[in-house]
Amino acid sequence: MSQEVRAKRAVLYLRVSSRGQVQADYDPEGNSIPAQRKACQRRAEGLGMEVVDEYVEPGKSGLTVDGRPKFLEMMARIRNEKDVGAIIVYARLRMRWDIADAVITRRELKKLGAQLVSIMDYIDDSHVGDLVTAILDGVNEYQSRASGAEVAYKMGTKAANGGTPYQAPIGFRNAGETVEGREIRTVSVDEERAPFIRIMFELYASGTYSLKKLQRAVTDAGLRTRPSKRCPAGREVPMYTVGTILRNRYYFGRVTFKGVEHQGRHEPLVSQELFDRVQEVLPEAQHRAVHTGFFGRLFVAVEDGDRVPRVIDNQVTELLEPLVSAMRSRAGIDQGKTKDQIGWGTKTRTQTN
Repeated sequence: MSQEVRAKRAVLYLRVSSRGQVQADYDPEGNSIPAQRKACQRRAEGLGMEVVDEYVEPGKSGLTVDGRPKFLEMMARIRNEKDVGAIIVYARLRMRWDIADAVITRRELKKLGAQLVSIMDYIDDSHVGDLVTAILDGVNEYQSRASGAEVAYKMGTKAANGGTPYQAPIGFRNAGETVEGREIRTVSVDEERAPFIRIMFELYASGTYSLKKLQRAVTDAGLRTRPSKRCPAGREVPMYTVGTILRNRYYFGRVTFKGVEHQGRHEPLVSQELFDRVQEVLPEAQHRAVHTGFFGRLFVAVEDGDRVPRVIDNQVTELLEPLVSAMRSRAGIDQGKTKDQIGWGTKTRTQTN
């Protein structure tokens, strides 16, 4: 491709720094990216350039380019294909890189015969332009670092006051409430999933459940992760997450941020006494033989091979009765079936995670 043709071809680099900015509108790209695209396309038309591609980096924060796959893909394309004469961005501030990355990228683009066009910044190919560019990059790096430090400070303050400065774990919901005209981000109990969490702690504290067996039990009972765009019905909670749940001090009312623990304002799902009992079991329960007992006989095999609970000799506690009823209902077990119609699952086996 000739230099003249290449000089008239451009790519757009569009970016927002946080996932929240992307999810701020009905448009899946949010408000910012379409606005950047429109302005960049207008600049390309003014320069008489054809936009041959665009690279969209939604919700990527950080100062270095290593964590920005689309930026790296764009640079690899310019480096290998040599078919683009310009990268058009809305503002150098959108690049949010440190000075070292900025200098290296600027030198590489110059060597490749490509230019960086910023709509909101003064840039020209002269020693004065290089000076202005270096100053802008330095200011942008400072602004990015200062902003990050301010966010971290505010998150730490929120945690110290008992708030939750991150997404609450399964069993809770991040919510909002209005107090004196201000929207306050809070955490509430997820009434659909919280009962499963409580029962997980109770069952594991009994010492008769491996993580694998516990994961299977709550999955059969209907526990799923919170819905997401990718999986509206939620997913099974994996076994490693079950282990994480059982070790998470958030469930008995603690908030940990940057290694410092605080008393949380959220409602605990389990007592500290129950949590401590689970911790006593966790280290030693990984390779223990499970002996048949009430908990071992709680699950029975029905004709289609599913494992569901059956009440045995009225030994089910009040805590387990709602789960047992729900699981029996899901399996469609008729209360009138006899023991011969529903076999007992009482095998003894060695637990493994």
